[in-house]
Amino acid sequence: MVTPPFCVLHLGWLGWALASATGLFVLTFGRLAAPGEADLVRIFGVGFFILCLLIVLFGWKIERTLEYFFWASTIFQMAVLLFIFVAIAVTGEALSELGRGFVSFGYIPKGIDIFLLAGWWAYIAYASGQNYIISNFYRDKGYAMGHVVGYIPAMIGGKKVPVSPRGKTFKISPKT
Repeated sequence: MVTPPFCVLHLGWLGWALASATGLFVLTFGRLAAPGEADLVRIFGVGFFILCLLIVLFGWKIERTLEYFFWASTIFQMAVLLFIFVAIAVTGEALSELGRGFVSFGYIPKGIDIFLLAGWWAYIAYASGQNYIISNFYRDKGYAMGHVVGYIPAMIGGKKVPVSPRGKTFKISPKT
């Protein structure tokens, strides 16, 4: 059974692309977009969406292509964050607060917005629920019974692979 498109519309693919486009506009021009510049933000958003499509279009397995992309992306992001952390944020007070945060239970810094903190926890709960949605990753990696049910191939470079709509189970025997 193929998942109907309406089941994933709540993930807001275009919304994420447009949110990224807004961030790109701010990084590029150093300010928020004015109402007259909304079309430029939309063009950035369409560009991000097309980039996402191009990333998964080529390769052997979509999962493997995404894995390579995410490895490169993660390494780049960690390098940039480490540079920013070392260059800007390393002070004695910041390191002390970091240490207290690792060993303290229930420490809430002064001036924290409790609603922002609650929203953060709510988002984490939502994200952990999304882990069920991305469980196809394990199938595509071939973990457990995933190696017998097939995988989602890329449109260009992939080969046609039958994917079991119901999954597979092992044969029941005294050994299993």
